[in-house]
Amino acid sequence: MQEKLWTRDFLRLSFVSLFMYLVFYSFMVIVAIYALQQMNASNASAGLAAGDFLLAALVARLIAGHTIEHIGKRRMMLWGLLFYALLQGLYFLAGNIYLFAIIRFVHGLAFGFCATAVSTLAACLVPKTRRGEGMGYFLLSTTLASAIGPFIGLFVYRQSGFETLLLVSLGMSVLAFLLAAGIRVPREETEPAASCCWFRAAELF
Repeated sequence: MQEKLWTRDFLRLSFVSLFMYLVFYSFMVIVAIYALQQMNASNASAGLAAGDFLLAALVARLIAGHTIEHIGKRRMMLWGLLFYALLQGLYFLAGNIYLFAIIRFVHGLAFGFCATAVSTLAACLVPKTRRGEGMGYFLLSTTLASAIGPFIGLFVYRQSGFETLLLVSLGMSVLAFLLAAGIRVPREETEPAASCCWFRAAELF
């Protein structure tokens, strides 16, 4: 008898991934446009604002890969998603291209940490006997987000403006965090004990 794949936690995590990447893809297509049109940034500055997010995400993934087992997959996911949502709101305060680029960079760090934790936790939630099948289904969330995210970003931006897109993205980020808060780690993947005050605070989740 096959082990159950479509558990509540697996479905929750799939939707967490979907909403997280929808925010990512919807923003990527309009950042440079917004910087050029609304902030009167130079081409170089607009390119920096668009690219530093990806650079930060890469840096965060390199760090997360070495620390996730010490922090715990679930803690890293929740803290990453929390900051991912909070930083989304800071874009409202970005009055110039330099502050905008800084927020983009920090936002990219949060994305890198939570994306690493989400994908690692997905592998733990999938039964070992169905890992290939399960991860294939899980990655459909990323593929779907890459297909419809740019459309959402351009449509909302052109119809209602950047502020509305921020609100839509903030809503999806908060929803991703709330869904993630209900996910439980399997017994064999028990979270490690926190070793400092920062990680003890994470145990609240």
